[in-house]
Amino acid sequence: MEIITLNYNADSVSEKSISEYFAQQLAKIGVELKTVGEEEQSYRDRMKKGDFDIVFNISWGVPYDPQSFLGGMRKPVYGDYAAQQGLSQKSQIDDSILKGLKTTSETERAELFKYVLTTLQDEAVYIPITYETNRAIFNDRVQDVKFGTSLYEVPYYSMSLK
Repeated sequence: MEIITLNYNADSVSEKSISEYFAQQLAKIGVELKTVGEEEQSYRDRMKKGDFDIVFNISWGVPYDPQSFLGGMRKPVYGDYAAQQGLSQKSQIDDSILKGLKTTSETERAELFKYVLTTLQDEAVYIPITYETNRAIFNDRVQDVKFGTSLYEVPYYSMSLK
């Protein structure tokens, strides 16, 4: 039986929990999933080199623009580049991203990026399984506690004391 390895950032409690859950579920159908937690920089280096079977990847989420997100797929700076190397359409994906970055036509850009995202979806390079939300513990004397659209935005300006 072939063993599949899932590497994850050992500092991420959620990635560890999800990895363990996957291993348990896959074992039920006879698939062995080895989970390997690594120090964050080692984990990122592994992704850049393409030295993995399965890894976690987060979308950049709001408010990142598609240009930044897709542009990062064209060079070996993230795991995205390595994950796409086996695709027969890789050069067309990269060309479409580059053309989408250069064009001034919103219609053309939308068509090019749609091709890229549809191809990646159809090829199951990325399998969406979870998403994270912000969590907060706060005193009940604080009101109007809300979160912005970004994981990194906490709008303190909208909060007040009762």
